[in-house]
Amino acid sequence: MDNVTWARICVEYQPELLARARREGVPAHDADDIVQEVLKAAENYEGRAGAEIRTFLIAILQNQVRKWIRHTGAARVNVTVDRVADTLPDGSRSPADLASDAEIKELILKSFMELPDFCRNVCEMRHVHGLSYEEIARELQIPIETVKSRLHRARKLLQERLHDVL
Repeated sequence: MDNVTWARICVEYQPELLARARREGVPAHDADDIVQEVLKAAENYEGRAGAEIRTFLIAILQNQVRKWIRHTGAARVNVTVDRVADTLPDGSRSPADLASDAEIKELILKSFMELPDFCRNVCEMRHVHGLSYEEIARELQIPIETVKSRLHRARKLLQERLHDVL
């Protein structure tokens, strides 16, 4: 890869890569180091298996973040449905309440998995991975309005399926 192309890739993708690393819980100084390693790897990119450079960079970033987490022993800070009950004060929950929570979590997950693929993918990218509408649109190569309508549809379907439970 020539220097001009590599410099263009750095300018174009560095902000997104930094943002993704920070969303994963990597501190700014470590995120800078990780992104530099990712961009160094881009020098060796040759369009392997038809992968676009952005996809290639994101895959390397994810691997580098996992490596950083293992190396530092840092735990990713994600709020998941499974951990909601853990945030409540001890002693305020009966075993029946906890069992009910487990059933609700299972129903939410089942309902989520039953969403049409195009809705579930957008919903997961937004609510699990924390991507912006613009990032989702770019990743899926669809208009932002389509992202918004798919999210709206996913939320409406989940609301309908979970109306009697929640």
